[in-house]
Amino acid sequence: MKVGDLVKFPCDFEGYQIKIGILLGFRDNPADLKAWELRASHGVAVPGYCKEGPRQIADIMYGGCVAACWAHNLEEVKNESVNESR
Repeated sequence: MKVGDLVKFPCDFEGYQIKIGILLGFRDNPADLKAWELRASHGVAVPGYCKEGPRQIADIMYGGCVAACWAHNLEEVKNESVNESR
C-alpha cells in the first residue's frame, strides 16, 4: 500500500466498524519509540509486541477527519474497474 490508496480500516469514530478511507501515511508508535530509546540508552528489554521495531500507525482520511489505526489492520481496496496497465 502507498499514500493515496483507498483502504478498509476499523474506524473508532464508528464503533470500530470497517470503513473505507484514503491512506495519508504511516508513522511509528510513540510509546514503542520510547521503549526502543530506553533499550539503546540503558539496555532495557523492549516488549514482545515490538521486538522487530516500533509498531506502525496509519493515518487515514475518513469523513473529513483524520483517523488512525494500526497499520496491520489495513486492507487495500481492490478496484477491478481501473485498468492497471495504463
